[in-house]
Amino acid sequence: MNANELSNEIKHAVYDRQNGMCAYTGKKFEEFNDTIEADFIFINPTDNIDVENIVMVWKQHSGLPKNRIRKYIFNYANFSNYSPEDKASDLKHEIDAVTATADTTTDWREIRAEIRDLTNDLSTVGIPASARSECRDLLKAALATVNTRQGEVQEKNREQWKLNFAPLKEKLDAAIAFAVSSPIFKEGRKKLIEIQQEIRKAELIREDREELEKSMDATFKQLNEKQADYLENFEFETIENYHTIRTLLDEATEKAFSVENFAEARDLFINVQEELKTKLLKRTQKDEFFGSIRNSFDELREKFSEYKRITDEEAAENLAAVKPKVDEAVEFAKNATTEQALDVRQRLIDAQNEIKDIRLKREQKDELYRAIREQFTRINALTTEEREKYDAEAEKSFSDLQSRIEVVIVDIENALDLRASGDTLAAISNEIQLSKLRKKHRQKIYDRLHYAFDILNKRRDDYNKRRFSEKRTRLEDTCSNLTQKVERLSKLSDKDREILKTQEEKFAAIDQASPIYITTQKVLEEIHKRINDRQTTIDQANKRIDDIKKEVDRTNKLEDEMNAKAEKRAKQRKEQAERDQAEREREKAELNAIKTDVAVEAPVVEETSVVEETPVVEETPVVEETPVVEETPAPEVPSETPVNTTEETPTEPTNE
Repeated sequence: MNANELSNEIKHAVYDRQNGMCAYTGKKFEEFNDTIEADFIFINPTDNIDVENIVMVWKQHSGLPKNRIRKYIFNYANFSNYSPEDKASDLKHEIDAVTATADTTTDWREIRAEIRDLTNDLSTVGIPASARSECRDLLKAALATVNTRQGEVQEKNREQWKLNFAPLKEKLDAAIAFAVSSPIFKEGRKKLIEIQQEIRKAELIREDREELEKSMDATFKQLNEKQADYLENFEFETIENYHTIRTLLDEATEKAFSVENFAEARDLFINVQEELKTKLLKRTQKDEFFGSIRNSFDELREKFSEYKRITDEEAAENLAAVKPKVDEAVEFAKNATTEQALDVRQRLIDAQNEIKDIRLKREQKDELYRAIREQFTRINALTTEEREKYDAEAEKSFSDLQSRIEVVIVDIENALDLRASGDTLAAISNEIQLSKLRKKHRQKIYDRLHYAFDILNKRRDDYNKRRFSEKRTRLEDTCSNLTQKVERLSKLSDKDREILKTQEEKFAAIDQASPIYITTQKVLEEIHKRINDRQTTIDQANKRIDDIKKEVDRTNKLEDEMNAKAEKRAKQRKEQAERDQAEREREKAELNAIKTDVAVEAPVVEETSVVEETPVVEETPVVEETPVVEETPAPEVPSETPVNTTEETPTEPTNE
């Protein structure tokens, strides 16, 4: 029968039996009515309805044990037929169960907590002295068993953990040697972080772990110092190189516009450009110099416009040199099969480049480009079927992946097994890299995948916040109850001390030969013992209060760390979205700037060489921070919900 189905008569009988107090805390209810904030609990759910089998407690009281509902824990239940012997029997039953568990379990913290709770109960429950002594001996034996078994397991583990040290030390030494000698700081740090992650997951003796971490921290510090020196030298070198190139460019500009030969003037700037490629400069500095050189070339083209004219003799000579190469590429394309399409395209593109780099009359170039375009048209027709087949597979892959992601999103929104949802999203992320997809579809899939991970992480964070709140409330309620208990016991102890003082004064006046001398002496001893027992309980309660406050502080710290991680993920997602948007705008601008397709139409012929830009050095290399070695324990969560709140980031989309 459900406790909610109890009749008001039975509930009122329980209320009257407990004198209107909570059976667990002793807190008084104002009155009995339909809105009373109380829960009615069956001590033994299998028994028939019996007022003596039911207790009334404050609703949702967080301090009530969940797995040990026994009569002896309800000090204010006022049971009419619950004797000290019955309390001893119930307590003995619990102790026997813990003793049996101590022989098999490896959850040392849990079993010790159970022994400690039972020891505390033993100190507060009124049972016969012989039973109390027996129970205390059983608990001591159980604790000794746990200590012995844990020592044996730890010794065995230490032997295995000691064996784990040597291979990790060898890997770390190799990573340190690479990091110290590598000219690329980022690569060196990457190696160290990889071995650091392996060390964090490995089982090691504390001394061995500290030795590895100390070596790693020293190496990170050394890398930071080296990088700081590099940055300082980088600044000085770029300043010196800037003035060197500026001087060369100014001299070349002055001389180029004073000569009468275009080739000679052009070579002056090309020499400066080649020198520029070899110098270490900031990106903005190189951009400035390349821009100046391009502007100077434009001015030279205007000055030497007559140079662009070509004679019939020169055109005929150049045509005779390039036409055989074009004819060879065209002939190869005419006889090519679908399997040779890529090779044909490359040969035709090479032929186009040959035409581009030589001086010819416009009609001559148009004729050569026309022959190449005809072959491109033929090759495109051959590959249309393959393209259609690829597009069909890509469309199917897109539809399947999109459907699977939407199913996972529905599961996440309904809070169905978040751990399985996270695993499914990670698997889909891996499949995207291997699937045939068009570029626009791949980007859509990744956008939807990012959204799925975002709501998954939000669900995880909401769950953990709720767990933190519940745990904090439970700890605060327990702390409040313990504080009340300390105050109550302190008052009782003060009262006992007053009684003791009075009895001692009376005892001093009693003749030792009097019959009541021994009786009075035993009373004084019992009062002394009661005061000492209560003081022990007060000390234990105060210690527990201090432990609870520390646990609350640790819970707050874990919650703050979780919130910081969530903010970091949001910031990273925003930055990634901005980068993706910038990349799409850049690609769109490049497509708009292209007049003709290099694989179909002939490129525009340029009579003069184009200034090439080379990759530039980053303006300020980023100094990476030494990764934290210590791991923060995750908040307590049930097994069906993932503990990890870190986003499983999918692999970034790649070009089709």
